[in-house]
Amino acid sequence: MRPNNPSPLDTQSDLRSVAPLTLRARLLRLPQVVELVGVKKSTIWKWASEGAFPRPLKLSKGVTVWRAADVLEWIEERSKLSR
Repeated sequence: MRPNNPSPLDTQSDLRSVAPLTLRARLLRLPQVVELVGVKKSTIWKWASEGAFPRPLKLSKGVTVWRAADVLEWIEERSKLSR
C-alpha cells in the first residue's frame, strides 16, 4: 500500500509555498500553470499556439507539461515590461 503523502504541488495553495529554485526545476501540469499565470486554460493554449507563451512538452498521449523555468521566465519578462 502506498503512503498518502501528496507531492508539494498537489494542491493550488501548496504551489505558493514551494521554494523558487525547487519550482524552477519542475514540470508543471496545466492547472499549475493556470495558478501561476492567473489566466484561464483556454488563454494559455491560445497564447502557446500563437507563440506568445512557452510551448508545452508532450510526455505521452495524455500528459502535457510545461517547464517551470520557462513559465517563470515568461512571468518575469512580463513584469519587466510593465514597469
